[in-house]
Amino acid sequence: MTSMPPPGHGDRPRDSWGWVAPEGKASTPSSPPDSPPSLDPLSRRLLQIAGALSGILILLVAYTWSRDEGEHSLNPIAEAAARTQEAPGASSEIHAVYSIPGATRSISMHGQGVYNGHTDRSRVTLIVPTPNGEVTMEGIGDDRTTYLRSKLLQPGLPPDDEWMAIESGLGRSSETSFASSSGPDAQLELLRAVSGDVETLGEETIGGVETTRYRGSFDLPAYARFLREGGSDAAARQYERLAETMPSTTEVETWVDGDGLIRRVRLAMDFKDPRTGLINSMDMTEDFSDFGVAPDIALPDPAAVFDATPLARAELGLLDGSNEMPPLAPAGTPLSPRAFNSKAQGICASVERRLERMGKQAKPLVERMKNAIAQNGLEARSSLEAIRAAVDGYYEPMARAFKHTVSQFAQIAPPAGKAVDFHRLVRLSSLQIEILVAENRAMQVGEYSLSKNLSDRLEHLSHRTDRIAEELGLDDCEGGDSAPSGQPA
Repeated sequence: MTSMPPPGHGDRPRDSWGWVAPEGKASTPSSPPDSPPSLDPLSRRLLQIAGALSGILILLVAYTWSRDEGEHSLNPIAEAAARTQEAPGASSEIHAVYSIPGATRSISMHGQGVYNGHTDRSRVTLIVPTPNGEVTMEGIGDDRTTYLRSKLLQPGLPPDDEWMAIESGLGRSSETSFASSSGPDAQLELLRAVSGDVETLGEETIGGVETTRYRGSFDLPAYARFLREGGSDAAARQYERLAETMPSTTEVETWVDGDGLIRRVRLAMDFKDPRTGLINSMDMTEDFSDFGVAPDIALPDPAAVFDATPLARAELGLLDGSNEMPPLAPAGTPLSPRAFNSKAQGICASVERRLERMGKQAKPLVERMKNAIAQNGLEARSSLEAIRAAVDGYYEPMARAFKHTVSQFAQIAPPAGKAVDFHRLVRLSSLQIEILVAENRAMQVGEYSLSKNLSDRLEHLSHRTDRIAEELGLDDCEGGDSAPSGQPA
């Protein structure tokens, strides 16, 4: 049961924040010759990308709506978005400017995009300037996930991963997924996310086509209120937290032709970087044409994808267990106290045996990780490779074992007197799994400071779940250590 500290968890490499080297070896935080030169952490870059992409994904579907004598009616922007989504597909030209306070100049990007209205898939190619020349960034998306590939991201990814994935809305829970879906049906619901007026700015010609220009606005707190009014409390909490962590203001402009199709959309957004506290800004314009095309867009091979969603959620302070919370058993006849304890204890004992076997099998990987860090320092490339091997061979399978255990637990119908505490134990255990998965991702990309913070949070949470397990009389579900022998505690 995940109420125990994850087996081997204390063995995570820690250098200056707690790493215990084998006797006779000194831990050194300095970087040996084989370490990469001052790697920019992947999550620092993905935080900016995730923030911008999340805003774009939301804003493209969550335009303003108006109230007319108490009746809900879609405004011209919303109506045009709905009509445009019904088209088989279209092409687009994209221009975006990304500005960071203190930078000598802004980053101007341009590129092309296509989307398929039948499959809800899109593909974008952006050209990004760098001091060493232009770099291409590719993006492929469906109604759940955005996949990114670029030389800018590759240095921070595990060697077998070519793409970085970020889920729309930064979550997989049923409520959050609904809230972030970019499918046509969900979009019509999301158009009601924000109340406010749409301003008509006059007539303009775009690409030789006469259009009417409209302006609206969007903000996350209003979107959260809309979700809460609709009963999606978990999703509302996510966006409320996102609004606190990364507050943003956004202006939306659209140019709509005589057929009700969007010919141009402009998003101008300012958002606060939670790491630096600085206000970053992005101004993006996308022109649509070639309505009727239906491009064939294939998603990346899952084996070549690094899921960065847990990292982005951790960076933004969104880890709340909702991504890993399994469905609870439907209301039925509660088990007797004796049957409940027997079933729950049996599940915990089973996972403990499984983890013990896994720990023994993984001992060489963990020993290799320990020795690499002790000899070369935490920041060395050889240490990162050893850490990744330990994560892939031990800590990730361990997280999957915990997840399976919690799913089994969630299907138990506890005695009426224990239901509240038991369901609380399941919720907190789901949060532990989400934190553990995020920590694994942080270790894989060398984000050791974030890993340490997650480790501390996980340890604190383990004490809480231990107390609940003790109160429920589930001795076999309390803390334990099945780590491979000989590892530092």
